[in-house]
Parts: sequence; structure tokens; C-alpha cells
Amino acid sequence: LVVFAMAGGCACFMAAFAAGLEALAGSRALAGRALVRPALAAPLWVVLEWSRTFFPAAFPWAVLGYTQQPVLPLVQSADLGGVWLVSGLLVFTASVLAEALAEGPRRARAWLVAVVLLFLVNAGYGAWRLDSLSRFDVEGELEVGLVQGNVAQGHKWDDDWQDRILERYLDLSRRSAGDGARLLAWPESALPFFIRVDSRAAALHEFTGSTGTWLLTGAPGYESRDG
Repeated sequence: LVVFAMAGGCACFMAAFAAGLEALAGSRALAGRALVRPALAAPLWVVLEWSRTFFPAAFPWAVLGYTQQPVLPLVQSADLGGVWLVSGLLVFTASVLAEALAEGPRRARAWLVAVVLLFLVNAGYGAWRLDSLSRFDVEGELEVGLVQGNVAQGHKWDDDWQDRILERYLDLSRRSAGDGARLLAWPESALPFFIRVDSRAAALHEFTGSTGTWLLTGAPGYESRDG
């Protein structure tokens, strides 16, 4: 039931996008204007996708722009506007193509030209950015170890398992460090305790100090504030 509720909550953003786009396109201020949806679709999508990161609960995964990661030139513009810019370009392109299919390419000619120009600018910037990055001199190599403890969710916050979970990750990390890894990455919430206040956090400092490694991990935390 929890999985269905989470999926349903994420789906609400898709429904809000479709309903919001039609409501805006059919509003009194915009009614009758030709091909208004492409101008509205991208900013509306970006606002809703961004709001997923904090409202009503944080679900920042599966952002549309991530789909372009295999095509490196197309995602370099993320250094200008984050993944949201990539998402916006995708939605704008898709909405223009949809309008061209619905209304005919002649009526959507100006939008199609805009899509082509945006694609060329984005791809050109990406190619230039990758070329400029390739010119940086890189000295040496860094071995990275990815550690996955494969801990069942039901065990994670069980008091009887917490010490065993920590020891499992440390044992796997010792083996990885022994194989030459200098940077170790654990999952986003690998540690089943509050890292700022739990004495077990000292084991992490002891491990990194004794192995000479860097550790990237995730753990819940909180801050005490007055008032």
C-alpha cells in the first residue's frame, strides 16, 4: 500500500501538469491564441518538477532531464540551469512536435524553427563545454569503491541489527580499501543512526584514519534550534 501511495502521489504531478496546461491555454487571457501550449508547457513542467523536491514530500527522483545523461553534449547546459533546464528543453520540444502533429507543420512552423535552433545551440554549447573540459590536465588516478550492504528495509531500524549493519559496511569497505580504493561511496542512507549525536560515528573516523581513505555516505540527521 505504501508503494501504491507513493506512486499515486508522484502521478498527481503529471495530472496537475495536464490539467494546469489546459486551464492556462483555455483561460480568458489566452483563449483563441494559436499554438499557445508550447510557450506554457516547459515553464509549467519545470515548476511542478522542482516542487516535487519539497512538496508535499520530497520525491526528487526520475527527473525528466536525467534521460539525456547518455548523450553528454545535450546535458552540459545543466551547469547553467541545472537538470531543470534540460527538462524544460525536452518538454518544449515534445510540446512543439505534438502541436505540429495536431495542427499541421505549417501552423507550427515558427515553433519548429525555434526547436531546431534551441537544439543546435544546446548541442553546440555542450560540444564546446566538453572540449574545454578535455583540455584540463589531469594528474594521477583515483580508485573508487562502491559499497552496497544489501540490508533489508525491515532490519535497518531494528536495534538488534544496527551494530551489525555498521560492521557489515566497515568490513566491505576494509576489503575495498585493501584492493586499492581511496574513495569509498556508501548508499544515501547507509547509517541507521543520527550521525551527529551517535557515538558510533567515531568508528567512521577511526576507519578513514587507519586506512587513509575518504568516505562518502548518507545518514539521517537533525539540528536543535531555539524557538
